[in-house]
Amino acid sequence: MAAGTILDDEDTIEALALSTSLDPYGQLVKMLMPRASCIAIYDRNSVPLWLSDGCDGPDLPHLIEEAINASQNDNTDPEERDGCARSWSGDTAYVFILRDGGTLLGALGVSCQDGSGGARPFSLVQGLLRPALQVLSRELISQYSIGDLRQDAPPRNADLERVLDASVPEDSSSDDLEKLVRSCVTHLQCSAGALFIPDKQVSILR
Repeated sequence: MAAGTILDDEDTIEALALSTSLDPYGQLVKMLMPRASCIAIYDRNSVPLWLSDGCDGPDLPHLIEEAINASQNDNTDPEERDGCARSWSGDTAYVFILRDGGTLLGALGVSCQDGSGGARPFSLVQGLLRPALQVLSRELISQYSIGDLRQDAPPRNADLERVLDASVPEDSSSDDLEKLVRSCVTHLQCSAGALFIPDKQVSILR
């Protein structure tokens, strides 16, 4: 099994933030379903994050994208809120929607050959994969949080530079310094701020 390649274009900025390899989760699914011929992990924007070897056909990706789009647009059949199963030519594809409460995280898709007794019920396969679905959901929550921090870093860095670059003229009065501290506290949305200049015996707390 090999980790899927994340597309490198403007439509996959969020996917690029999900940098931790999802290979262990794909392997866990394979252990739980040895007959799986294709395993796919997609993010909430229908971007493939990880694909196993053998995912060449369009059926499973199409079903995953359809299920994610329905979840995003609140068009999901109530009976298929957690996912769905579709069968064709002796194979069955199962799609499991991953959520954090009401927040869509992505989806796990698994395609496998039917046994002699036919396709297994969706609820049975969902119960079998429950441990993998739970840990994968937690991993995506963690990685989305990291991605949000990365996106928030540039403006915060700019805020820090603004504070560090703020020059204090030699003849500044205490009122000027108080205004500077007050401005920084307001701009950075902090609960408190302080300025200490020991050699000038300046101590301001706001």
